[in-house]
Amino acid sequence: MSKYAIFGILIQCILYSLTLANPSKAQRVSIEDIRISIGFENTSLQKAFQNIGRLTDFDFAYNKSIINPETKLNMQVSDVSLADLLRNISRETNLGFKRVDDIIYINRRANPQAAEVEELIKQRDITGKVTDDSGEGLPGVNILVKGTTIGTITDSDGNYKLSIPDNARTLVFTYVGYITEEIEIAGRSVVNLSLSPDIETLQEIVVVGYGTVKKSDLTGSVSSVSSEEITQVPVTSVASTLQGRAAGVSVNQASGQPGQGVIIRIRGNNSISGGNNPLYVIDGFPVDDFGSDINPEDIESIEILKDASATAIYGSRGANGVVMITTKRGSAGQINVDYHGFYGIQGLRRKIELLDRDMYAEMVNEIAVNEGGSPVYGPDEIANLPDNDWHDLVYRDAGMQSHQVAVSGGNESTRFYSSLNFMDQEGIIRNSGFERFSFRMNGDQKINEKLDLKTSLTISRSVFNQTFDDFADGFGAIPFTTIVMPPISPIRDANGDYTVFSGVPWGGTNPVGFAENDKFRRLTTRVLGNFELRYKITEGLSFRTNAGLSSINNTTDTYRPIGIISLGPSDGQASKSFNKSVSFINENILSYDRNINNHSFGALIGFTYQEDNFDGLSGSGTGFVTDAFENNLLQSANIVERPSTSQSEFKLISYLGRVNYTFNQKYLFTFTGRYDGSSKFGRDNKYAFFPSAAFAWRISDEPFLSGFEKISNLKLRTSIGKSGNQAIGPFQTLARLSTNGPIFGDGENVGFVLSAFENSDLKWETTTTTDVGIDLGLFNDRVTFTADYYVKRTKDLLFNAILPTSSGFTSSVRNVGEMENKGFEFEITTNNFTGNFKWTSSLNMTF
Repeated sequence: MSKYAIFGILIQCILYSLTLANPSKAQRVSIEDIRISIGFENTSLQKAFQNIGRLTDFDFAYNKSIINPETKLNMQVSDVSLADLLRNISRETNLGFKRVDDIIYINRRANPQAAEVEELIKQRDITGKVTDDSGEGLPGVNILVKGTTIGTITDSDGNYKLSIPDNARTLVFTYVGYITEEIEIAGRSVVNLSLSPDIETLQEIVVVGYGTVKKSDLTGSVSSVSSEEITQVPVTSVASTLQGRAAGVSVNQASGQPGQGVIIRIRGNNSISGGNNPLYVIDGFPVDDFGSDINPEDIESIEILKDASATAIYGSRGANGVVMITTKRGSAGQINVDYHGFYGIQGLRRKIELLDRDMYAEMVNEIAVNEGGSPVYGPDEIANLPDNDWHDLVYRDAGMQSHQVAVSGGNESTRFYSSLNFMDQEGIIRNSGFERFSFRMNGDQKINEKLDLKTSLTISRSVFNQTFDDFADGFGAIPFTTIVMPPISPIRDANGDYTVFSGVPWGGTNPVGFAENDKFRRLTTRVLGNFELRYKITEGLSFRTNAGLSSINNTTDTYRPIGIISLGPSDGQASKSFNKSVSFINENILSYDRNINNHSFGALIGFTYQEDNFDGLSGSGTGFVTDAFENNLLQSANIVERPSTSQSEFKLISYLGRVNYTFNQKYLFTFTGRYDGSSKFGRDNKYAFFPSAAFAWRISDEPFLSGFEKISNLKLRTSIGKSGNQAIGPFQTLARLSTNGPIFGDGENVGFVLSAFENSDLKWETTTTTDVGIDLGLFNDRVTFTADYYVKRTKDLLFNAILPTSSGFTSSVRNVGEMENKGFEFEITTNNFTGNFKWTSSLNMTF
């Protein structure tokens, strides 16, 4: 309150007559929380206030002149809040009420149209320090006044200061990995606290399909990567952060281009031509493609689901494994503003030792003499020859930088996380690079005690400038020509044109010409958003529905200038293409959890619907009189190719269910089933069922191991299940047409020909996985060890089979053959130091 308001109240206390309802101190709780039952029958206001005061321990202060003795109250209330009772009286009279600590002041109502009830409670400061069990201060501990949104967090040394209502009774201290504490603070101004580690929490919460589970309760094979591990290495792609992090997961860059896609294989290749990429699930939204347009800085954790017990809940999409990505969200407490950035230099890792001018000329002369001729170059000629190191002319030290500002915070009912990121990586070959702007906004809103809302939105815009690094198996491309181009070849000839590399039939120019002039630029705009509503029906029973939309727009520009290729189309080549893909998904999940004595049950059933649409448009031209317009004036080409368009769509409908049962916290069972229907398959094979079953035995909780104190965790796991693959293009089961241009009469005509025949027997590619694993923790999990043996058998492979030319077709997608993957996986992690200085070692091996 302002000093003027306090002064006015003091004057009222002196000049007004006080009617004391009760001499004892009133309760220090909100009038919204005080319940009262009372009746008035033709009762005067003065008498009514006295009766309320006796029941509630409040004093009423007022000037008798504002009380109309003729006003009588007639009302009956039962179990209502004191605030609601005063509002009712305010509506019946011309009075307003203001509660300040133990006194309720009564004045004439300023607004005759509305009830007036205010509440002002004095505040006081409380300070303290929060430490761990070793006495070290804990930064970032959330501290809240119980039952309110008033709170703060500790500083870097564990200290805090908080202004609290004078009637506050309890502070709640929460910190990830530690036991939550509630401390009574009546009459205290300093509260110091030591938090104890929560062993259960430290075992980690792992995100699995359509839910979460404690790592100790896992029955499947899952590897986790935390946000700290993700941000340790400066990378452009989230997928790159998984490199070397998990056993059985192979991560390789498709090329050295900045922003280039990453190839991920989980426990080997499953398919020949049906797709081997895992399914990515971002905050519950499944996506098939995952490039460098998602910001790694926003990731909270990544879980890799490897065996059938973990992946079967995704049915037709889980055969190649599932990568679960959870982004950061806000937490209750003060608003945090974080900056994270880095700058680095990249260079060619190793230059290949090549012949310089003198050595090259000596070699040429030696060859000529050995073949019976005379030396080609004399000493004076050699001195006047160029001495080009094509590596130095093409490669460079390239900068890489990233800058991110994130704002997060909230209270018990509303939490948010937002970030803005700029990332720029130059390529080590000139005129190549990758640039990305991204924005993310995540929000959580507790609408009421039963209903919660979660939203996620990310928008990214990336520019990918690709260099000419892969053409005709690399021959003629820049990396190849920098190695084989003679050092005595000049960059440009006497006419100012780039010299030609004659080592390949098409006679491309030298690598400097390609690096400086060849253009390939792709602009990608991606929007990924979803929202989730969760309703708590009863204790343990909840329903959630979510809807999401993913939109990707690509614009690709290419231009190969005039004269850059000496043979073939040397007068300029240009193209421009646009494509857009939109994916919509809706999921509806009913889940139930119940604990009865030594029995724990968990179940969920759900229905999901997904629809994907793709549209594309492209045009190209060859032969230009100038490079000035590049590909922005295709109609000026001598040969303008017909524009081409493409469109496709597919739909996926799924019914899913999962049951978890645990007995005595030692015997864990998981049963999963998913029934998928895909529009990609024929009428008789659209639907397929994908079941799985898993069992885990927590041996460390058995009495016969009670004497082995060094063993903190020992669990045996086994699972078997089936998952599917539908990674083929739409319409593969149908007879398809393509255009043709036959010549009739004086010109070309448009016609249609059958390009593929119907294959209604095409069906799902299915993978059956068996897994046996063991988890071991020693010395209170300071050392953890995981081992798995798996066998994956894939049948009905989706294969683009070659057909004999006599059939009139070139190929057809068919179910042909089987494939098997099997192997061992080992992971060991040691927490060497866990205090202020932390040191963790991790090793994984796969056979």
